[in-house]
Order: sequence, then C-alpha cells, then structure tokens
Amino acid sequence: MRTVSIFVAAIVTGAVCFPGTGVAAALTPQQIGWCEGKGSPTPAEQAAACTAMMQSGKYSGHGLAILYNNRCSAYYEKRDNDLAMKDCDQAIKIDRNYARPYYNRGLIHYRKDDYDRAIKDSDDAIRLDPSYANAYDTRANAYSDKGDHERAMRDYNESLRLAPNNPISLANRCDEYAVLRQYQAARRDCDESLRIRPDHVNTLHHRGEVFLALGDLDRAAADFANLLRQKPKDAHALYGRGMIKLKRGDVVGGNEDIAAAKAVRDDIAAVFASYGLSVDPAASIQPASAVQPALAIPPAPAARAPTASTSAGDCAQAETHWKSVEEMKTLEAYQDHLARFPNCAFAGLAAVRVKGLAK
Repeated sequence: MRTVSIFVAAIVTGAVCFPGTGVAAALTPQQIGWCEGKGSPTPAEQAAACTAMMQSGKYSGHGLAILYNNRCSAYYEKRDNDLAMKDCDQAIKIDRNYARPYYNRGLIHYRKDDYDRAIKDSDDAIRLDPSYANAYDTRANAYSDKGDHERAMRDYNESLRLAPNNPISLANRCDEYAVLRQYQAARRDCDESLRIRPDHVNTLHHRGEVFLALGDLDRAAADFANLLRQKPKDAHALYGRGMIKLKRGDVVGGNEDIAAAKAVRDDIAAVFASYGLSVDPAASIQPASAVQPALAIPPAPAARAPTASTSAGDCAQAETHWKSVEEMKTLEAYQDHLARFPNCAFAGLAAVRVKGLAK
C-alpha cells in the first residue's frame, strides 16, 4: 500500500471564544489544539477533544463541519473506518463545498480497496480545490492499483507540480516508476523523498527494490539493513536481503532470509514480482560455489509475448482465466493467475492487484 496523508483543519478562531457563557472555561486551549492535531495528541485524545467541542453546542455550519472532519481523521488514525466514514459523511452533509472531508473519505475508501469511490471522492476534492496536491496523489494511488498507470502517472506529476517537495508524492511516484520498470527515474524520486524525510520505512522498501533491479547490490543491502534495524522482521527487507545473498552465492543464507520473509508475509514474492524482481528457482538449490544466479527482471505491465516456458496456447487460456479472476477479485485468485500464467498478457496487472490486496 502506498503512503497517504490524512488532513485536519484549524478551527475558526472566532468560534471558540464565548465570553460570559462559561463555555470558554469548559473548552480548554489543549482541547482546541488537540482537535486540530496540535501538541501530538493520540488519536483517542484528538477524537475526545473534537467530541467535547461538538457537545459545547456553539459550533454550526463550516465550523461544525471542521470538527467532524477532524474527528474523522482521528478515527482514521485509530483504524476505525466505520466511525471515520460516518464523521466525514456528516462533515460533507453540513458543508458540501468543503474539500477536506471528501479527500479524507477518499482515503478511507482507498484503505478499504474501494478504488472507484476513492477516485470519485478525490475528484470532488479537486473540483472544490484544484490546487489540492494530496487529492491528486490519492487519486493516483487508486488509479495505479486499478492498473491504470497512465492516469496514475499523470496525477502524480500534477501533485508534484503543485507541491514539488512533498515526500509522500515523491515516494509514491518512485513506486509507480518501479512498477513500470523505469528504475532510474524511480531512484531519483526515492532519493529526493528520503532526503526530505530520512529513514522512512515505505520509501526504503521502494528504493531497496529499485537498487536490486538496477543491480546495485551494495546500496540495496544498505537500505535493507536500515530497515532491519528499524523493524527486525520486515518482510521486504528480509526477502530483499535473501535475494542479494542468493545473487552472491550464499544459498543457505539466502534461503533462510526468504523463508523468514514468507513467514511474516506469505505473498512477498508476488509483491517483488510487481516490481519485476524474481530469482531463477534453480538459484535456491545451487551450491554456494556454483555460478551466481542472476536476478530476473520481467518486462513492465503490458501485453507480453509468450516465452519458451509459456506457450501461445497457454496465453490464449490466460485471457479466459483472467476474466473469471476479475469476477472473483480475491487475493488468492490473482495469486493463482500469476502462478499459472507468469509470462502472459495479464501477469503484470495480476501482480499489481496482488500488491494492492495484500496490504
């Protein structure tokens, strides 16, 4: 899953001072700040602060919509999607011209893999605020996970035109470039994102995999080592380190790391495949003294010609199988298609679907 950013808004200042009513004493500066996300509140503290402000009875119109939007963001951070959705719905009901709750509701839809609704809410946020860079980024994420890479790249580019130093959009476009096998462009975006936001886990995942694809094993190993210092059981880092060990002839160590990665995340091989990264299966059984296995990099997601291991007849069957898989839309179905038809027309899209569902 790509990185996203939830948005809260500042409370309208004039709405929080009520001389002579006693409400000002009930609503402390800390509560007001917490509802705005200031002072590093926990999601529970932020939600409680916004609730207290709602219950004061002194907010209406746009001010009340802000409170519901901010509590929506708190529930989103708590991963309480249902409550978050209700609050964003309420914020929109109160003020249909307020862009932020559309954007935040789009994030909830995206988390729930409802990409069409994520796109629709992002459309509305952009319609209301054409300069909303993060809304373009979220819509790009949804387009990418639907396999529409052309629209995804267009939206990432627009997001970064509006906010050139946004590390989230840089990291997400890095990931998109990697899926499209444009590894040098991916590296540039990941480098810049990590310069702005050092040691970010998701971005290190992307860059480590990009370095692997470029054959820069030392830099890939450094990124995976950084990840494992932060998260000793990080599946991406373990799998990537295992691939590097296999490349360098350490079959035992490579197999151990890959097994450890799969124990954490059983679909990790499919995730790497979405970036065009795999290892010749024979590599895992060769002795350490044998010829070092090469990393195999399949072409970018697109129609692929049959290879020696996949006949034209097999690929003819792939289209029929893909239609049934798209009706089921389950992780297991996409994984099965990728395993059966790894070199046919829909393999790249299947890998993207697996990545999107295996969050």
